[in-house]
Formats: sequence, structure tokens, C-alpha cells
Amino acid sequence: EPMSANLPELRHNLKLGGVESKVTVAPWALANSDGPVEFQVDDMQSASGAVNSVYDGQACRARAALGLPPMTEQVTSRTIDAILRAKELPAPDVLKIDVEGAERMLLDGGADFFREAQPRLLIETHGLEVSRRCLEFLFDHGYSVAGHVPVNWQAQRHLQLDRSVLARMTDQYDVHFIVAAKLPHDLPLKLDYENL
Repeated sequence: EPMSANLPELRHNLKLGGVESKVTVAPWALANSDGPVEFQVDDMQSASGAVNSVYDGQACRARAALGLPPMTEQVTSRTIDAILRAKELPAPDVLKIDVEGAERMLLDGGADFFREAQPRLLIETHGLEVSRRCLEFLFDHGYSVAGHVPVNWQAQRHLQLDRSVLARMTDQYDVHFIVAAKLPHDLPLKLDYENL
């Protein structure tokens, strides 16, 4: 969790839940570089944010809709590969990725890990091009992939995906939730996307 305003609440909630000794809070933005970065805060709508490069320096949607300029803070960006090489955290078996448009940046920052290891992934993408680029990365790194798709693609809205989906996608919500695993039998046959 990179946002300074969210860190005290996160720690408080972990303590309330009695799990603070089981959770390591890392105050980093995961992306494709290590070092200080500008992080844009959405203080109007979601108490979330993303590295400023996702927005190309423009205000996030909520602030832009109100005619407000971007709100940023400087945070530390880390790559998964650097964290694991330095043994700062153990290698994860499962990752839930929801980084407000920086999903491909996060994957690129863990390219060695994703090539060599077998973590299972649940990714919420933010935008059509980001979705395509994430899927390309996953296919290139040997992942089997399924996703939440429009009902006119599949009535159950859960579909195993291959590279042909890249040409089929025309909307940012065509493949908005992605599940991926190196071993095909680790992919769920069905996923309750309504309760993610």
C-alpha cells in the first residue's frame, strides 16, 4: 500500500482483525522501476491511486470530472524482481493485482519471477490497451488464462482464453478480470466475479 493516508487505516484494520502479526505491510507501489515516483491520489471517489505515469500527468477521472488538478505524493516504487532478489519478502504463490492501470508495469517489473516461478494470478485491469498488454505478457510467459467476458461471448461469462482474444477485444470490459496459472488445471472452471 503506497498511499500515506491509507497506511494508518490499514494497520488499524489489521489490528482490529487480530492479524497484524500475520501480515507484512510494504509501503510501496509495485511497478516496473525502483525508486521514488509521483503517485496520483484519487481523494474524491475511491481512496486509491496509481503511479502518475498511468495518467500521463493528467488528473484522475474523479478529480478531472470536478475540474480539479491532479493530487500527487511521492512514494517508493519497487519491482517484484528486486524485492525477491533482495529477499525482502518471500516469493508469493498467489497474487491479486489491482493497481489502477499499472497492471502491465507491475508484470514487467516481475518478468524474471513470472518466467521462472508458477504463481497464480487474479488481475483486474483498467483499460482496453492495458488488458491486451497484460494478456500478451501472460501468453508470452507460459500462462494459461481465463477471463470474465461479455455474455455474448459466453453465457456463463467465464472463458478460457488464447491469443485470438486479443483481436476480438474492442471494449475495456471485454476481459476485465483475468485469472492465470502456469498449470492449466490450476485455472478455475468457473469464477464468481460478482463477489471478487
